[in-house]
Amino acid sequence: MATVPDFWGEIEPAEVRTPAAMMREQASLLGAKTGYAVEGRVNTETQGGEFYHSFNLVVPALDHYTYRLFRVHHGVSLYPVKTQELKELKTEQEFSDWLRLRLSSPETRKIIGNLLAQANS
Repeated sequence: MATVPDFWGEIEPAEVRTPAAMMREQASLLGAKTGYAVEGRVNTETQGGEFYHSFNLVVPALDHYTYRLFRVHHGVSLYPVKTQELKELKTEQEFSDWLRLRLSSPETRKIIGNLLAQANS
């Protein structure tokens, strides 16, 4: 029997941190910071060839109340990432900088503080 030639060559994952991976890393840190009263979760969906990632705040003590903090999307090439504010983040570094500002913003801290107050009441 003839051997079928392999035209694929070597296939390896890209050496880049994906937007979803960075979001999940940060989501995993939130629970410990709040005594697991507020947890971060990232949900991913696909639509029309795009990946959509939602960063959610979940409060287990409030029947798993979920608040979508933000949503981003990108194509199979990963970058650019488009935010809900219609910003286009062209590189991993630009996305990382945006994510840092979004998560540490006064608005985000206020939302988490309000959720903590409700979870602890």
